[in-house]
Amino acid sequence: MAAVDPVRVYRRIEKAVSERIKWLRKIHGQFVVATERTLKREFNNDGSLIPVRVRTVGPRLDEFRPHD
Repeated sequence: MAAVDPVRVYRRIEKAVSERIKWLRKIHGQFVVATERTLKREFNNDGSLIPVRVRTVGPRLDEFRPHD
């Protein structure tokens, strides 16, 4: 029976978590861009930028910690 290398297991888990965090950041960026475009179209027809505070609901992505 082969022994399980804990470092290898840890690296595989770390890589999977890292990929998910990258995906969440990408999706978050897409939501921000889509929201900004929608707000510009809805509230300002001349195309100028409207200053809008953007708040996210839920945990910040840089504070993401996997559940045990």
